[in-house]
Amino acid sequence: MVPAVLARSSTQRRSNCFLITSLIVPGIVGAVTAVWFTCGGVRDMLRLFRDLRNRKEVDALDDGRVEGHVSLAAKKAFEAIESRRSSGRIE
Repeated sequence: MVPAVLARSSTQRRSNCFLITSLIVPGIVGAVTAVWFTCGGVRDMLRLFRDLRNRKEVDALDDGRVEGHVSLAAKKAFEAIESRRSSGRIE
């Protein structure tokens, strides 16, 4: 049989090990990850809004509609290329 002092000490060590490996370490990793993702998300969102504000070229046809598996903006560009090709300006 194990003396009571050693058994208590062993139980205390197991409790400390559980506390550290199951609660403290994952809590620290979770906190660091949350801060990391928050900083990155805020930075990316600020970039998105800055890029949207500085956007110069706005195409009225670029509203998300699709005809024949091609967006209307791309269809307009394809038609312009085809008309230049048929007029002989592009090989």
